[in-house]
Amino acid sequence: MSSQIKVFPVNTNGLQASPAKAHLITLNTFMKNTLLRALNRITELCPVMNENHGAAFVSFMDYVATFAEMSILHLQGDERFFVHPNAQGKKLVDFLGTACNPNVGYLQSKLKDVEKKSREWGKAPTCYNCQEMLSILSFSDELVEIMSKQLDCIQNGKIEKEIDDEILGAMVQENVHWIGKTSDIAILLPFILSHHDSNSNSCLNWPTISPEGRAELPQIVNVHADLWKFAPFHPITKEAQSLS
Repeated sequence: MSSQIKVFPVNTNGLQASPAKAHLITLNTFMKNTLLRALNRITELCPVMNENHGAAFVSFMDYVATFAEMSILHLQGDERFFVHPNAQGKKLVDFLGTACNPNVGYLQSKLKDVEKKSREWGKAPTCYNCQEMLSILSFSDELVEIMSKQLDCIQNGKIEKEIDDEILGAMVQENVHWIGKTSDIAILLPFILSHHDSNSNSCLNWPTISPEGRAELPQIVNVHADLWKFAPFHPITKEAQSLS
């Protein structure tokens, strides 16, 4: 497994673009990149974190488990989006091919292993085994490959031929709402904010947060504040965070 995984390039104009396909590609790629940045941080920190770090080690294990949970949620959301029938009674998988659904059993199993072991080590820090953790995380190359193939499927030109733009747009919004309802906002929102590179993407407005939501953001971030110190960016200031 390489030490650093490259994130996917993103066309940030897709957030405001029409057709809906551009919006879908941008949102889907943004979320994948948050997961890859978290995975990079984990593989960097695994060799140096141990029981001698006390409470910080426990928080790091919670951070690892959170990465696994967010990854599983993303994969489940993608399966729901691409495999379930839409308002036209069509399944995107039928004309995009099975590669459009990244929620394969192999990845689910590996991510559940990551979550399980990190929870166990968080409760028993002296049992932590760095090599075992890195071995469990060795599926990252397959994860990136599966994600890449999915993005290729979305961009192959078939969606706009088969699905009305209005319906596709409604599908995207419905899936976003489903993810929000299915997850804990005190985990989901800070995770996205602390793993999204707003500056390099020239996109400070993702995810979209209402003025009321921004006013509550410090309180939301503070619920699990110990997790986000391991993330690459501060969830509120957006400043880069070092690993030291």
